[in-house]
Amino acid sequence: ASISIKPELETDVTDLLRTLVTSQSEDESIDLLKDTNLSTEFYFVLDRSGSMEGKRMEKAKEALACFINGLKSETKLNVISFGTKYKPLFNECKKINDCVKGEILNFLQVAKADMGCTELLPVIYWIINQPSTQKDVCKTIFVFTDGG
Repeated sequence: ASISIKPELETDVTDLLRTLVTSQSEDESIDLLKDTNLSTEFYFVLDRSGSMEGKRMEKAKEALACFINGLKSETKLNVISFGTKYKPLFNECKKINDCVKGEILNFLQVAKADMGCTELLPVIYWIINQPSTQKDVCKTIFVFTDGG
């Protein structure tokens, strides 16, 4: 399932995600593929092109932080910024723990819409071509963008 929201709508994606995360019990984290035997790698792709300046960038970072804070420990993930070029936060997917979560949240504090134009396709190719650490891995991609 996916959520597609056009930038011109007044829907607050962050509130929607916060509801998803907090609707879990206090002791339960988000397990997006709990009914499957596949190992999963999550790729969170953050648009840092010029069109994301201001409120759009802040909302995207807030939404991404909601996901990161809600993932169960040991989830494998990477965060990739993109604009004209792309830049992964890590060289490969890392298992989330307090240290990795801290690195991501610190990165989100300073991330700006300063990476030029919106060129998503090279990021997708990069993700597809990343070697997986295990057999039978499902690569799940979340894109945080205004579509500009």
